[in-house]
Amino acid sequence: MNILQLLKKLISIPSYVDEKNNEKEIGDFIYKYLKQSPFPFKVEKQKVEGKRFNIIASDGAKPKLLLIAHMDTVEPRGWQKHNPFKGTVKGSKLYGLGSMDMKGGMAAILTALNEFKKTKGLMVLFYCDEEYDFKGMKKFIKEYKISPQLAVSAEPTNLKIWNGARGIIKVSFRVEGKTAPASRPDQGENVITGLVEAVKYLEKTLKKYRTENLGPSICNLSAISGGGKLGKR
Repeated sequence: MNILQLLKKLISIPSYVDEKNNEKEIGDFIYKYLKQSPFPFKVEKQKVEGKRFNIIASDGAKPKLLLIAHMDTVEPRGWQKHNPFKGTVKGSKLYGLGSMDMKGGMAAILTALNEFKKTKGLMVLFYCDEEYDFKGMKKFIKEYKISPQLAVSAEPTNLKIWNGARGIIKVSFRVEGKTAPASRPDQGENVITGLVEAVKYLEKTLKKYRTENLGPSICNLSAISGGGKLGKR
């Protein structure tokens, strides 16, 4: 199986997360692929939650190089011209869900491993839940206390080498407002409009904090829901 065939196979396996799908099927495929690899890796599944797991392969030595790729993708939305799970090739491009982020990187790592003859200090991590809540990575760093000299993530970068990555702080919170008749909004306090203004202020404030390589800090309002009844906190 060449790298194009392998990438098509990875794309054909849905690995987005919802009530019916997760990374189990693609994880099972990668696990079997690694077990059949000519290179004598130690391969294990690290349980994360339910049927979801990470895959960790190593040559048994103290890790010096860590290769990283996540197995999940975003949900298949907006696909009209191409089947997101077929891996359609047109000209010099391949179209499919996750072809860049990051099944292309997964295919590159798996293909490269087949060409290795001898390593000392190599560890490979395929982890779940990167697009959602980082549960796979959280589990890995909790159980594996390693300090490799170099960690390489196969994220798409237009074939450029990047030497840094942003950290992340995820915050969830609830704000209470004051209800009022729709015809008299001045009598109440609208949490939704107030929150939007607060996020704008936060975005402006964060721009003051920057690094030479990554630029200013950024803020992403990923979800907002308002107008519902308050439940238990």
